[in-house]
Amino acid sequence: MKYSLTRILSFLLIIPLWLVIIPSDLFRKAWYSYRRYLAIKKVPKILDWIKTQNLPLDTADGFELPYYLSRIDVLGFVEALHTSNDCYCIIIKLRVGLRTDFQGILYCDSPLSSQDFGKGYDDCDCIHIPGRYSSEYRYSFKNLVIIKRYNNHLFEVNYHPFNSECYHPIN
Repeated sequence: MKYSLTRILSFLLIIPLWLVIIPSDLFRKAWYSYRRYLAIKKVPKILDWIKTQNLPLDTADGFELPYYLSRIDVLGFVEALHTSNDCYCIIIKLRVGLRTDFQGILYCDSPLSSQDFGKGYDDCDCIHIPGRYSSEYRYSFKNLVIIKRYNNHLFEVNYHPFNSECYHPIN
């Protein structure tokens, strides 16, 4: 009798919990898909705005987006890289974790070269743009695990500092 009462009470507690978790998870996935759609649509405008900021060569920096673009990124902030071969790359963070991990969109105004791609230790495809970039944002463009490759300019990426070591170039 005591065992069945415990089962009934635990069942009555779990059902309302599932009624909250499932819709919130669906909402979170739908919200991420909507942000990804907006980011892919607006990324050329953001890159054009970044180019007006006069970022020096071999530099990575973070910029607070203007109001009309600020709702695309989770933090209203975008990280930009100006490589030594005059290529601009930006990262739009769509989901941010507790530490420095994130999931987002990487966009470059010219195609990445073969030396920018590598393999991770889990045999996953990675982006690792080499260079000696100044500022604290220089590590944002290294060890990016590719979730989806849209074309040679646009990638959906994931970064986690502990599991994305991709120093082995693809040959």
